[in-house]
Amino acid sequence: MEELSDSETLCGNSIDNFLLPQQSTVAQKSNKRLNVNADIPKTLTPKGYTKMQLMMSIAQKKYDNIVKRLKGTHKLYEDPDFPAVQTSIGNIPGLRGPVYWKRPKVRSS
Repeated sequence: MEELSDSETLCGNSIDNFLLPQQSTVAQKSNKRLNVNADIPKTLTPKGYTKMQLMMSIAQKKYDNIVKRLKGTHKLYEDPDFPAVQTSIGNIPGLRGPVYWKRPKVRSS
């Protein structure tokens, strides 16, 4: 291995020292750009993760609006896309008798 001159050693220009600032800069940039949830699959791209976060925030806002609206009227939520009727679940072979739609017990706070 080649000896470093005194000027190179004093300035910290060894090969190992040269890579340190680059690595720390990359790490700092990645921490600022993207907060990664450990439960998210590693195959999800950063762009896909950002889109997923956006969709989740939109869904949360919709949910909050529904809850706020229903609490004011003291009504229970009825899903317009999945009404509590037999045709919603289709024809299930081997099903004996009708399906009874029930709600979980609601706790009053």
